Amino acid sequence: IFFRLRMSPKREALPITIDGTTYDVSAWVNHHPGGADIIENYRNRDATDVFMVMHSHDALNKLKRMPVMEPTSPRSPKTPNDEVAEDFRKLRKDMIAKGMFNASPLFYVYKSATTVALGAVAMLMVTHLQWYYISAILLGLCYQQLGWLAHDYCHHQVFSNRAYNNFAGLLFGNVMQGYSETWWKDRHNGHHAATNVQGHDPDIDNLPVLAWSPQDVKNAGPTTRKLIKWQQYYFLPTIATLRFIWCFQSILAVMAYKADAKNIYYQRQYAKEAVGLALHWILKGAFLFGYMPGILTGLAFFLISECLGGFGIAIVVFLNHYPLEKVEESVWDGHGFCAGQIHTTMNIQRGVIVDWFFGGLNYQIEHHLWPTLPRHHLKAASFEVEKICQKHKLPYRAPPMYDGVAQLLGYLGKIAKLAAVPV
Repeated sequence: IFFRLRMSPKREALPITIDGTTYDVSAWVNHHPGGADIIENYRNRDATDVFMVMHSHDALNKLKRMPVMEPTSPRSPKTPNDEVAEDFRKLRKDMIAKGMFNASPLFYVYKSATTVALGAVAMLMVTHLQWYYISAILLGLCYQQLGWLAHDYCHHQVFSNRAYNNFAGLLFGNVMQGYSETWWKDRHNGHHAATNVQGHDPDIDNLPVLAWSPQDVKNAGPTTRKLIKWQQYYFLPTIATLRFIWCFQSILAVMAYKADAKNIYYQRQYAKEAVGLALHWILKGAFLFGYMPGILTGLAFFLISECLGGFGIAIVVFLNHYPLEKVEESVWDGHGFCAGQIHTTMNIQRGVIVDWFFGGLNYQIEHHLWPTLPRHHLKAASFEVEKICQKHKLPYRAPPMYDGVAQLLGYLGKIAKLAAVPV
């Protein structure tokens, strides 16, 4: 259902430029399914590429119903990065013509069924064999793979009807993992739109536990500086807590949706989000209390499965961007969206086991260029992306996993040394 958005005279204009036309999108901020912050990040900026790769044709039609206004800043002169963007736009058109943005139903039936089966086997190991600790390990692996499955659905890679993807996101995210779909989209879309950009990418805002840039060290207080000078040593055990953190943040976010009087989209999401999270914890609690032989075994089962699942997701997430330099707004603007994703993103070397464990996110460069590209087409796209990078002398990083981990720990150590310097 489309409708013409009317401007309130009291609302401040929010200009963004798409394909040469500047629109005032202020009336849409509190309705945007991807969150309000992502729109604010592109205030007075050209958002053509990021808009096109993350939105449907329906969204484009809705955009064209918004007020058109004069640009608030002059267009920048053509740069070499505009040629990069044109090559990536052409490649995207070619991939669309080849049907690469159409998901294979068989692939996603297979991925959904086998991922859920991991959890089902883990449950059966407890109920029929009493293999509690082996089951906990398998359930942790299931959580990790569910993370990538929910990721695909939430990026609208699977169904052409986005409502179906949203329902699957609630099922595989809220119910099966305890993560809020809306909270995740807000955070993750912001990360995609401004990858590794200080002050804009929520994923690199990890103080007081981790510092990713000299600016983070500068912003850290005395106690935090004492902590982060050891961060390369405590990083790996710390990331095992990721599931606890995400589940807790999801609960806080959904509670806030009900109280948010401004954001219409959040209010609409509240009931289904709350029911999904409640189901997750009710079912988990019933299983633990119903089938564990004692409190200590139940606690061990819970901690093993949660920590393994969290570590499995976190090690993938942190490898793709965090070993690379964090950039300021001026650098971000100079790169443009396409070249910016290349500079701030790193792949991990291709391989059957790596492809499975990473859920396709070892092709992170390709995923960041086209978030709606189905997982099973990322490998084919990677060869074409690498050619464009070679043509324009852009870095195309794809180290083996062990080398990526070494780079990540080395980067943490470099920042930690800054924290060790007396102020």
